[in-house]
Amino acid sequence: MTETTLTIKFKGAQGDILEELVKKGYFKTKAEAVRAATLLLGEKFGVLSLEGLRTSITKDLAKKKPRMTDRELSSELQLIEDST
Repeated sequence: MTETTLTIKFKGAQGDILEELVKKGYFKTKAEAVRAATLLLGEKFGVLSLEGLRTSITKDLAKKKPRMTDRELSSELQLIEDST
């Protein structure tokens, strides 16, 4: 699996949305919200299937201590399921 590091600035509506997602507790950090959005786009454009995502997450969790809580993981999966 590839690892990519980005430094990006969000201004205006995009920045406001990220702040609100964290403020409301949907995500612990803005980085987590961006990761979830990337997964949603991958699913939307057919780059990643929901089943593929579940398989990938399961493999990652088996390799290391989870960085996401069960609630956070469940929230990301629910977002993907709701978008289909």
